[in-house]
Amino acid sequence: RKFHALPRRFPTVCISPRLFVGRLSSTMSFNKFEVVPDVLAEAPAEIAMVQYAEAAAKEGNELTPTLVQNAPTVTWKDEPEKLYTVALVDPDAPSRAEPTYREWRHWLVYNVPGSGKVAEGDSLFGYVGAGPPEGTGLHRYVVLVYQQPDR
Repeated sequence: RKFHALPRRFPTVCISPRLFVGRLSSTMSFNKFEVVPDVLAEAPAEIAMVQYAEAAAKEGNELTPTLVQNAPTVTWKDEPEKLYTVALVDPDAPSRAEPTYREWRHWLVYNVPGSGKVAEGDSLFGYVGAGPPEGTGLHRYVVLVYQQPDR
């Protein structure tokens, strides 16, 4: 299936052993955390919000794997009647120094009927929280939201 990517819809960057989550709000932040160019060719115009049960993803904060063990609520500016694909990837697998498994998937859901409704989509890969191997340093975790052209 081919999905049409909407760059303005890419949301959040996270980094871990104690998961560092950055709610990137500007092109400068995407560049600072090297999401551009490692994950995206350009920074999005809009950011999705990522809320875990006990912590929100905010630029510069660190969250432990315990805080991110369950899937977050992901919200974004959506369009009625559109479907979305939501993914969570780790571009630093197995380590940032040697990212041989870059874009390791931690979550992949398609046919999401709108903002905050990821659980209502069709799961290709169930949520797996952060758990980078010991000694590999901080990892960036990136939530991507794509608008689908159709079902």
